[in-house]
Formats: sequence, structure tokens, C-alpha cells
Amino acid sequence: MMEDMIREFPQQVEEALSLTNTVEILPHQHPTRNVLICGMGGSGIGGAFVRSFFRFDGHVPIVCNNSYDIPNWVDEHTVVIASSYSGNTEETVEACQAAQLKNAHVIILTSGGKLGAMAEKENLSLVRIPSGSTSPRTRLGYSIVLLTKILVELNIVNEAIFETFRAGMQLIKYDQDSIMDQARSIARALFNKTTVIYSPDHLEPCAIRLRQQINENSKALCWHHVVPEMNHNELVGWKEPRKDTSIILFRSRGEHKRVAHRMDFLKNNIEGFTSDLIEIYAKGNSIIERSLYLIHLSDWVSLFLARRRGVDPVEIRILDQLKRELGNL
Repeated sequence: MMEDMIREFPQQVEEALSLTNTVEILPHQHPTRNVLICGMGGSGIGGAFVRSFFRFDGHVPIVCNNSYDIPNWVDEHTVVIASSYSGNTEETVEACQAAQLKNAHVIILTSGGKLGAMAEKENLSLVRIPSGSTSPRTRLGYSIVLLTKILVELNIVNEAIFETFRAGMQLIKYDQDSIMDQARSIARALFNKTTVIYSPDHLEPCAIRLRQQINENSKALCWHHVVPEMNHNELVGWKEPRKDTSIILFRSRGEHKRVAHRMDFLKNNIEGFTSDLIEIYAKGNSIIERSLYLIHLSDWVSLFLARRRGVDPVEIRILDQLKRELGNL
């Protein structure tokens, strides 16, 4: 059940931390100058989080790739991480094959499938995600932690970072009841509304996660944008009341001081145009802790909203239909 998988998210992070001791990355003869993380949907969002965690701390750029194609700059100095829970995501498989042709350092993160077989056949570094779910979006804890471990093995990130993950895991584990209560209240405000999510740019992966979970679990439309960018365009669009919307603002103590002022301005100038405006301050002392908190909160929101809408949070028939049609081409 989706409820069980959401409830076990803190334990999943804990288990993923224990699995980091099993990760081994094969050596590559060329120094690393950049990292490309390839993945789609629930398997791709982990890359967005890892990029946000380390984009200002690491010594090499990290880029996320959500497509069949890969950038032209990929070469023998690029680490390409192909992340697909099933191992069969066609965009990621094709991107991985393209990376091999460019002699990139390819690392595969999967539970098996075509990518798992490719890793074994081509002697590529293989990091396994535990199987046991049909929904990649429920394996995010494994994805984030194991992606981080890959960066540690590549000497891009310091291993001490795992203490921050442990702190985040403890936070959501012991705060779970209050997180669930908050999620129920938020779901009530979102019912029969189009959800709009705004966040500082460093929390964009959290906004994406909530949007994707509302799409898949709650079977509802949703959009998001980030500050400061939306202050240069979308802000102007709030010109008249849209009482069919509910707005969520993700906030944190880690905001740039001018971004914080922009978020306050945004709140004060649009709250009269929407049915509800919900401001959520992420708990935690670091971006990792705050992100884990918002992930867990968002997942519960999507589940409670699904119940209010009377829909099955696991079912994704339209996506399965698309895969069948593509398979017939």
C-alpha cells in the first residue's frame, strides 16, 4: 500500500545509509570534470535533489538530464550516472548508450532490468537499489542517498555528509505524527483546487516532488515556479482572482536575504487572489534535512488528497498505456 511505503520513508533512508558500505565504483583512467545524472520521473528526481545539495559545494558541475539525448560536451572526463529503478526506462537506456559511445565514465543505479544487464555485460559500475516496489517514486530515499554515495566515491563530496542525512532521518522519524497532521490540513485546502507551488530556487526539487506526487498519487493537475525567476514574469499573471487555486509557499531559514524579501512580497501581493495561501517553513538545520522534511510532508499531502478525491494513489494506467503504445512502434 502507498500509505505503508510513505510511512517507511525514514526507515528507507536509514537502510540506504547502511547500504553505502556496499557501493564500489570501478576506476576510470580520466579525471572527472563534470557529472551528468540521467533519469526520468520518480527515478530522475533524486538527481535534482543531489544537484541542489552540492551545486555550490562540489568542485565539479552536476547537471541533470531528463531526455533521450545527452549534451555534446559529454566526453571521457564526464561521469554519467544512469538512474532507473526498473532499469528499463527507455530515455535513460538510450542516454546511457550514447554516453558509452562518448567514452564517458558510466555508472548505473538500478534494481535490474536492461541497465542492470548492460552493466554486467559491459563491466560498468553497478549500484543496486533494493527491489520490492512497482512505483519508482516510492524509492526516493534510496536514490538520494546512493547517488550521494557515488559522489563520495568519486571524491566530489565528503563522506561526513552522511551525518546530515542521519539527522534528517531522525527529524522526520520522530516528527512523523505532526507531519501527518499538517499534511491532512493542507490536503483539505487543496481539495477541488488547482495547486500552485512557489519556492526559493534552492528548494525547487521539493516543489517538483510535491507537483509530481499530486500528479501521480492524487491524479490532479498542479504547477510550480521558483523565486526569484517567477518575479520576472509569472508574478504579473496574478492580475485577477483565481479562487479555483490554492497556493503553497515553501520557505526555509536558508533563503538568500533578498529572496526572502521577494517571497514576502509575493505572499502579500497574491494571497487575495487565491482561495488559500499556505506558507510552509521546512524544519531542519541544513538543506538536506529541510528537503527530507518537505519530501515526507509532500508525500503525505498527496496521499490524503488522493483519499479526498477518491482515487487510487498507486494506479498509473495512462502511463502504462503510453509505454505499450511506444513498445509497438
